[in-house]
Amino acid sequence: MSRARGWRIGCRSALTVVAIGLGAALSGMPAVATPSQPGGPPIGHLTGKPGAVASISILRQNELWAIWSNFSFGRGGEPYGRTEPLHKDPTWLPSPTPSLRHLHLRSIAASTSSDAWAVGGYYVPPSGLSDGHWLPVALHWTGGEWATSDLPLAPDANGADLYSVDALSPTNVWAAGQAPDRSRSGMILLHWTGTSWTRLPNPRGAGLDRVWALSFDRARDGWAAAGGSVLHWDGTTWATAYTLPRRRSVQYVAAVSPTNVWASGSGVYHYNGKRWTAVATTGGRGWFGALTTPSPRHVWVWSNLCPQHRRCQKVLLRGTGNTWGTVRMPTRYPNIEISSLASAGPRSVWVVGSYRAKHSRPHILALRWNGNHWRAS
Repeated sequence: MSRARGWRIGCRSALTVVAIGLGAALSGMPAVATPSQPGGPPIGHLTGKPGAVASISILRQNELWAIWSNFSFGRGGEPYGRTEPLHKDPTWLPSPTPSLRHLHLRSIAASTSSDAWAVGGYYVPPSGLSDGHWLPVALHWTGGEWATSDLPLAPDANGADLYSVDALSPTNVWAAGQAPDRSRSGMILLHWTGTSWTRLPNPRGAGLDRVWALSFDRARDGWAAAGGSVLHWDGTTWATAYTLPRRRSVQYVAAVSPTNVWASGSGVYHYNGKRWTAVATTGGRGWFGALTTPSPRHVWVWSNLCPQHRRCQKVLLRGTGNTWGTVRMPTRYPNIEISSLASAGPRSVWVVGSYRAKHSRPHILALRWNGNHWRAS
């Protein structure tokens, strides 16, 4: 999602995630048509249509943004397919984007009904003496069509990528990602003030890593999942707030308040305003992916748990930090892969991604939990 609202509408409790693993889910599959042509008629139900949803952002109860994707990389590393933003208000509609070949949007966020951002990258194929290369992109929507926005990344543009965006207001937007491998500048941290983007200095001691996800609960309190580190924005500078143990990392983060922040990756971690601690979950060790906070006391996290001497299984966990349980998913959708979670309260939790029947291509999964059962969208 790039922006998933928290336990009440308007709260800056946000989850900004990157669609990790989505390429693997689509790898080897031929490109398919978008659910509807850009700018075309309403799409209707998303679930069951070809492709996947890579990110979701809730603006209010019935207004959402999402990223449809059939993007992947071939066996030789060549990109194919593309992504498209989708807008639900109250029905799902395609949203036109600039004509960029192999557009790969990873994260989306909206602060108002007429101001939204989507970030990622796109591939420029070889031409003449020029090799093919990857360029970062930030798209801005102000009520009409999406338009590209200039990024202050020279000389790091070629090969850079943006993974996450979080929008607090039309004049306060953050984006982050990774500089090219050849660059020594490492992660990318960008701030939009309403007229232009500014690149912020990287925090000391964070290492040459990337920022996977951003989450702000207010203008002077932001967090970033940066692999082996969790970064904090205090309104002036970014600094390393927590360094994970060796071989541990985080790729998702959700900030509810200055004293309630969650992160996930090789484990689940919680910040109580004073310190970060690892949280014990149910079901054994594993990998913990997208997460959201439907209320100040509850967190949902998608996980791949590996109990001792048992086969790993993918489950949706719901917990308070002390007690955990699993959320039963509809059985009619096999091989579910969840790429993004978002919530607008305990009775409005969204999960998006894909499902795949045996020997078939991925199909969109977009489900809403109303407090009692799931409903496909």
